[in-house]
Amino acid sequence: FVVVSCSKYEEGGISILTKKARLCKTWKPVRYIYKNGTSTTNVDKGLIELKKDQTANWTIYMGSTPVIATGNWNFINDKAGLNINVTAFGFNLNNDYEIVRLEAKDLRVRDKDGTVICLIPA
Repeated sequence: FVVVSCSKYEEGGISILTKKARLCKTWKPVRYIYKNGTSTTNVDKGLIELKKDQTANWTIYMGSTPVIATGNWNFINDKAGLNINVTAFGFNLNNDYEIVRLEAKDLRVRDKDGTVICLIPA
C-alpha cells in the first residue's frame, strides 16, 4: 500500500510523534539561511528551551555572561507557525516564526525578515 502525507511545512516529513512532542526540547541554532540565499554557520551561542507546559526559556549571551529570558510559546496559524514571547530585564521579545521543518532532530523556522534559522537539539 502507499502512504501519502500532506505536511503543513515547506520541508515536511512524516512522524509518529505529535508536533508538540517534536518541538518540546532545548534547541541550539547552527545555521542561518538568509533571504538572498547566502548562509552562515557563525551563529549565536544561545539556546531556546520549549517546554510541554508551553513555557519557554531563551538563553541569550551578553558577552560570555548567559542571560535567561523567560516566557511562553504557542503554536499559531493552525500549527504552521510558532510564537515565542519572553522577557528579560523588563525587555520583551515577542516573535512569530513560520515553521519550515519540524522533526525530532531538526527544526527550521523563518523569521519576519525571511531568514531561516536551523536548529538542532542541544
